[in-house]
Amino acid sequence: MPATESGAFGAIWALIVTTLVYRELSWTNFRAAIVSSVRKTSLGVILVTYIPAISLRLPNRLNWEMPMRRPLITGAAGGVARMVRARLAALAQVLRLSDVADMGTPAPNEEIVRCNLADAGAVRPDGL
Repeated sequence: MPATESGAFGAIWALIVTTLVYRELSWTNFRAAIVSSVRKTSLGVILVTYIPAISLRLPNRLNWEMPMRRPLITGAAGGVARMVRARLAALAQVLRLSDVADMGTPAPNEEIVRCNLADAGAVRPDGL
C-alpha cells in the first residue's frame, strides 16, 4: 500500500477510534483539529516552496548585475520572514513587508504595508 493511502487509512482509523471508542470527538474538537492541521501543513508547504525560490534569487557573488527593485515579503512578522528580511534588505532597492501583525520599525530601505492580503481593496494600489 503506497504511503498516501496508508496515511489516509491511518487518519480514518484514528477518527473512528476517537469517535466510537473514546467518545471525545465533538464537532468543535474536530473543527479545531482540522484548522490546526491545515495551519501546520500550509507552513510546511510554504517552507518547501518558498525557500528554494528565494535561494535562486540570492547572489552567489558580490557583483550581482540585476538588483531586485521592490520584492514583497508576505507574513513579514514571522520567524522565517525575519531571517529572509535581513538578507534581502541588502539586495533590494526597497523591501516591501506585508502582514496583519506588527512588524516593528522599518529600516531605511523598507516599507511596511499592514493589511490582509485576502482583502483585494487593501492590496490594490489606488486608481486601479
